[in-house]
Amino acid sequence: MEIDAGLIRLVVIENYFGKLNIRLSKILECEEISSINTITNIEKVSKLIKNEISNIKLPFSRVAYLVQNESIINRNIKIINTDHKEDIQGLIKYELNQYMPINIDDYILKYRFLGIEEDKINIQVILMPKIISQNYKELSKSLKLRPIKLGVNFNILQTLIDKEIICIDNNLNILLDIKNNITNVNIIKDKLVISSHSVKNNNVLEFINTNIKEFKNIYYCGTSNDKLINSLYGEMDISKLSLYNINCSNYDGLNDFIGNIGLAY
Repeated sequence: MEIDAGLIRLVVIENYFGKLNIRLSKILECEEISSINTITNIEKVSKLIKNEISNIKLPFSRVAYLVQNESIINRNIKIINTDHKEDIQGLIKYELNQYMPINIDDYILKYRFLGIEEDKINIQVILMPKIISQNYKELSKSLKLRPIKLGVNFNILQTLIDKEIICIDNNLNILLDIKNNITNVNIIKDKLVISSHSVKNNNVLEFINTNIKEFKNIYYCGTSNDKLINSLYGEMDISKLSLYNINCSNYDGLNDFIGNIGLAY
């Protein structure tokens, strides 16, 4: 389930002896979503979702969520090299506090090692507001489903690159994850997602021209938005993203996509 501005993308997956089957894929219009993609009326949204899945004769037990917005922070930082694992999170918090005016205790902090450079450790840090996680837990409880995953778009994208499901070179590249009203602009260098920005669709071209210089390739995927795509084609050379050369707009391609990014268990 992906919760976006004014929309819920609902995908119901059946795992039948290891074979994934999509039983439902639908976009639901929903006004009860805040600017950071939390649900403002749990009871109403829960009823909406239950109505959609009520006709599928399957025993539902688990739910996974996918989310991205500007409140979720992705930063690559360097900290002092240390042999003590218990010191790493403290060093990360100290480094972030130097230039970010936020209370880090209000966030879930995840990180991954990118490498060691002399006396420094390169780390990718993801901060997600705890209020988002708690809100989705409440929705899961209302749906009587067990939450098993809360994924972030750019983190899933990094997984696809790491698994070489997406073939991309070491140059500076852009991947546009196009939604109904916004586009997640992912900036990738040396096969690492170095930053990700949620931009309104009518501001995407201006954002790229203003903030990103000397990129080599630009790709797009996600919800079809002919107006945005046509405007980009008129200004720059862009290509539609494919996974294993399978176009994800078709049923089999979507099945392969979900099976590889780990949204299904």
